[in-house]
Amino acid sequence: MTLINLTEERFIRSIQEQGFLFDDTHEGYTRVWETSTPEGKLQCLEVYKQVDNEWKQIMYGSDGGVFFEEQISLQEHTAS
Repeated sequence: MTLINLTEERFIRSIQEQGFLFDDTHEGYTRVWETSTPEGKLQCLEVYKQVDNEWKQIMYGSDGGVFFEEQISLQEHTAS
């Protein structure tokens, strides 16, 4: 059993309220962004996941490649 501290619990609840769902494939919380273009639609996948006990936000483009990655501060994301 993994213990989750209260800050992490608030963070997870916060991103779930923003439409993120846990995805076993990416081992994190994901949501899809979509935009229309003259040629059709482009999608990107936004993922929040723990890597080596640190939370990261990772954005994947339509081609599956990472175009943005950032280590995040739970305190900043859970501040009221």
